[in-house]
Amino acid sequence: MNQYERLVALIEPRQISVANLGGLKASEVVQQVATRLGKKFTLHSHLIIRITSILPAWVDFLVGKLSDAATHDLVLKGPPAGA
Repeated sequence: MNQYERLVALIEPRQISVANLGGLKASEVVQQVATRLGKKFTLHSHLIIRITSILPAWVDFLVGKLSDAATHDLVLKGPPAGA
């Protein structure tokens, strides 16, 4: 038992840093935005979703911007033909 205690004393604990700690995965953002808007919103809808450090406030920002029908259509469908 004494040898085991010495061996355990030699093992040092490591802190592994996580880049997106407290953030949301892109799929979670898409799901929350679609639910709150009540409209279609996919990963493909907006390229900025792919940023790895998405904050929970990003959902609020997207819902605020995409609540406007014209902005929502512009993001999902692109600019109107002939524009």
